[in-house]
Amino acid sequence: MPDSLSLPAPVPAVPAAVLTIADVIAIVTAHPDLESTRRADLASGLRTMCRALNIEPESLVANVRDISRRLAKVSPASIGVTHRRWSNVWKLVLAALRLAGVHALPGRYREPLPPQWEALRSKLKTQQDKARLSKFMGFCAAGGILPSAVTAETFAMFQFEIENNSLVKRPAAVAREARLTWNAAADDIPGWPQLRVEVPNRRHDFAYPEQDFPEPFRASVNAYLTKRANPDVFAEDYCRPMSQITLKQRRQHILMIATALVMSGFPIGKITSLAVLTVPANAEAALRFLFERAKGEKTPTVARLADLLVTIAKRQADFTGPQLERLRTIARNLRPKSQGFTEKNRAFIRQFADPRKYRSLSDVPCRLIRRARRFPAGSRRAAELVAYAAALQIELVLPLRAEDLTTLKGDEHLLRQGKTTLISLTAHKNGCTVDAELPAEAANIIDLYKRDYRPRLAAPGSPWLFPGEEGGRRQTGGFAAQLSRIIYSETGIKMTLHQFRHLAAWIYLRAHPDDFETIRRLLGHKSVATTIRFYQEMEKLTASRRYNEIATGLVAEQGFGTLNLRSQP
Repeated sequence: MPDSLSLPAPVPAVPAAVLTIADVIAIVTAHPDLESTRRADLASGLRTMCRALNIEPESLVANVRDISRRLAKVSPASIGVTHRRWSNVWKLVLAALRLAGVHALPGRYREPLPPQWEALRSKLKTQQDKARLSKFMGFCAAGGILPSAVTAETFAMFQFEIENNSLVKRPAAVAREARLTWNAAADDIPGWPQLRVEVPNRRHDFAYPEQDFPEPFRASVNAYLTKRANPDVFAEDYCRPMSQITLKQRRQHILMIATALVMSGFPIGKITSLAVLTVPANAEAALRFLFERAKGEKTPTVARLADLLVTIAKRQADFTGPQLERLRTIARNLRPKSQGFTEKNRAFIRQFADPRKYRSLSDVPCRLIRRARRFPAGSRRAAELVAYAAALQIELVLPLRAEDLTTLKGDEHLLRQGKTTLISLTAHKNGCTVDAELPAEAANIIDLYKRDYRPRLAAPGSPWLFPGEEGGRRQTGGFAAQLSRIIYSETGIKMTLHQFRHLAAWIYLRAHPDDFETIRRLLGHKSVATTIRFYQEMEKLTASRRYNEIATGLVAEQGFGTLNLRSQP
């Protein structure tokens, strides 16, 4: 591929505002400065893109932002092309757009950096840091901006360009990582420009921070949660303690209710205790606001918040009689019709009606390891791929919740007994013990990862099996999202990490209908009633298959013939 900064002169044929991909194809195939093979490659890349997007070239406007967002949703596996071919398609599309005069950032800045930028780059401690700042440095160098002239506005311009005029797959993440790396360098590297830029918060918390509420309310919340966590069996207020994750979630839910009450018009200064939230008029105002925020739909989240208010009213406000009954009625009315298997999960399971889907999913760890072996020795990216492979292999044989997966400790939770490898831990959500034997293939992948690849991700002192940056614990949501993206990219299957649990239940119940106790033990539910509530609807998905097996056997038993439905010559 030609140098991205030394392309032949663009030859726009029509105004850019109405340029379509068909126009771009016409421009590149008639470009006087390109060899015939290069013209064919560029046109082929554009046509492959349109086939992947299921849209005709004449109907797709040559808008970089729109194309980038469309391409980001395409899985190479779902359109039957390799990762290498799909990566090349992105490069060809970008080159073609720029040749046609469409404003787009280059995929890679190939010109040497000016001495001032190169001097800064050489001070960065890791290849990862250099990679995270490479696009920003190239952007500044191309625009004639020296390190001493970088401002917060420079980062804002970079983010705008990369989000609107590039084919970077995750532009917001690239812009954010550039800011984070710059700030870290300003703190740690002598001679680095002392500009610190604001890093956008990607969290979408609805609740106000706890410190925004009056101190008496905060004390009331802490007293309630502390009471719920009192482990002293001799104390008068003893109750079985909740897990830390439940306490954290309960605190956040209380803040959500209080925030909703404020947004409904109630003065924040008057929220002086938990009991204020449970006054029926206040509870109704807060829940009505949340219900309307959910577009008038009964959601599990709003229903849980309503149930929490009932619990608080009984245990903290000591409500009885009509007031408590009013809260119970509201909570009952807000519960969704089904609290079990949702339509989203049914749609997920339907993907596996094609047996090839599960075979493709189960092969992902091996594919990632094979790809990792093509990287240079010592590559961090190779280590990350094998970490994903090991995590997915664990989920395939023991579907852990994301919180439990990210808190696995190699020496504490992975146990060797002779040639047998066990995983033993206490689940964060409900305190149930998980003990499971890993199949030989899964144990071998984990051993390979621990021996050859994990040392590249963290120093020896880090206890985590899947360490994050600088050896710390990985963020649960981020790791789960990364694994979901890998699955989709490799297989075309849309699934969350948590849905490994639903898949395990579906696979087992197909073979052993009604054996919910085994699923309860596998998934670590405290009560089989929980298992049945969630997975009894799976019986509907397999009922027709079991019926047809019996009916087909009956037909064969009676000796009836079958109709040949092959196409006739």
